[in-house]
Amino acid sequence: MIEGEWRKEETPEACLLCAIKHVAKAKALWLEMWNGYPYAYWDVLGNLGLAEDHLIFAGQDELRAKVRAARRELEWYPKTMVNFSGLLNEIALIAKYNISVIFHDMESDKKETV
Repeated sequence: MIEGEWRKEETPEACLLCAIKHVAKAKALWLEMWNGYPYAYWDVLGNLGLAEDHLIFAGQDELRAKVRAARRELEWYPKTMVNFSGLLNEIALIAKYNISVIFHDMESDKKETV
């Protein structure tokens, strides 16, 4: 494989979904941190950093700045209450990833199979 070739297969949409994954994982780890696992803190910061990278690849500089601001706030003040849900909803909106529609469709699919 030629160096950098793997990026040809990535799309901005895929990068946005990866950013969602990393912010969601950061949220889950943040909750673990508060439930007696303080060393999860480092993983929270790492996953937010990875989300930033994916948002750069997706060309979403404004969203990247918001995730970066949350990460930097946590670096300085580890007990900060981050609005992970707000970040996730903003990224999902840009990605046109409407989870309500997806789950509504799943409910419809279940009714059809019964």
